[in-house]
Amino acid sequence: MSELPEVLMPLADAVAKAEIVAATQRWLERAVIGLNLCPFAKSVHVKKQIRYAVSAASDADALLAELDTSSRYSPTPTRSNSIPHC
Repeated sequence: MSELPEVLMPLADAVAKAEIVAATQRWLERAVIGLNLCPFAKSVHVKKQIRYAVSAASDADALLAELDTSSRYSPTPTRSNSIPHC
């Protein structure tokens, strides 16, 4: 299996990237987990099984390319690492 690239178009500003990831994690904790919108979210969050990737993609085509690349490198789920989707 190939190593997962972070993103095709990485965000150059490391501080901005960290702020974006932190804001996303707060949203996950407060909205998704806090409002119980996804019953599986808390366990994968606590186990640190969520991958956060920040892209500098600035249009729909570039973002779709990022998603396509990410999906090609995702590990094949097994019984032990399968993560349910909400």
